[in-house]
Amino acid sequence: MKIVENNYDKEIVLAMGLFDSVHRGHAHLIAEAKEIAGSEGVELAVFTFKNNPFRFYNRDTKMVFTFSERLRIFEELGVDVVIGKDMDADYAKTTKEDFISGIFNSFKIKAVVCGADYTFGAGGNGNVDYLKKRAEEAGISLTVVPYFRTDNGDKISSNLIRKCLSDGQIRRANQLMGRPYMISGDVVHCFGRGREFGFPTANLFVPEEKATLREGVYATGVEVDGYTYDAITNIGSKPTFDDYSFTVESFLIDYKGNLYGKFITVYFYGKIRDTRKFASENEIRARIEQDIEVAALIKRTL
Repeated sequence: MKIVENNYDKEIVLAMGLFDSVHRGHAHLIAEAKEIAGSEGVELAVFTFKNNPFRFYNRDTKMVFTFSERLRIFEELGVDVVIGKDMDADYAKTTKEDFISGIFNSFKIKAVVCGADYTFGAGGNGNVDYLKKRAEEAGISLTVVPYFRTDNGDKISSNLIRKCLSDGQIRRANQLMGRPYMISGDVVHCFGRGREFGFPTANLFVPEEKATLREGVYATGVEVDGYTYDAITNIGSKPTFDDYSFTVESFLIDYKGNLYGKFITVYFYGKIRDTRKFASENEIRARIEQDIEVAALIKRTL
């Protein structure tokens, strides 16, 4: 899979959107674009932003997945090319006319695929109707994919997924995305308290732009060096130690070795309990053993 920004010399079918959670609707849209690309004999490209575009519009909205995490998902979905743009203050002011002209003039586009609610340009003034007009003028076919809805009729959206994450409804969020929520990054040094309880501990730094889960303890899997270990992960504070900083700390089961500096991915499967303060380290150790049993039960129901 290739990553480009300003131009590409091969013909493409372009899936347009932010794709910040790559949810089931996004995956369906990309699959539609892939089918068209196959019939046209060209490559499939996806347009997205490398950073968080919301902050340039004074919105405190975070991305469900970082750019690097989205790249992994795009590759799994069979994307050939990712057009990754950097949002900045100037690009945020780009009119809908210049936004489309910049893309149409920079790439050899056979067809465009987008969602029914796709907007673009400064203030989100560009919409599907305007895109259709410009595509017709350029001789580019446009496919508009309808909203993807849940069984009870709710529209699947990144905003709904963000709400599920903030409420701690991880299983619901995973259903909407069609994949587990994940946090990826390098393991950073922390206090190493987990080793005192007999479990290797991995602490992750979470970028400011990433939407995170409600505080609590979760059943997880931690991918290290190509293998996924069963784990439990605490998100948020550790009140027992009077540590109220936000951390993501995973206890890996059956892992032997040094985790510091390794790149890992934590996959979240279900919530075990809320964060609480314990009276002693012995009480923590006993609770961790219980958490491991609950996590095993959660994973058996996936």
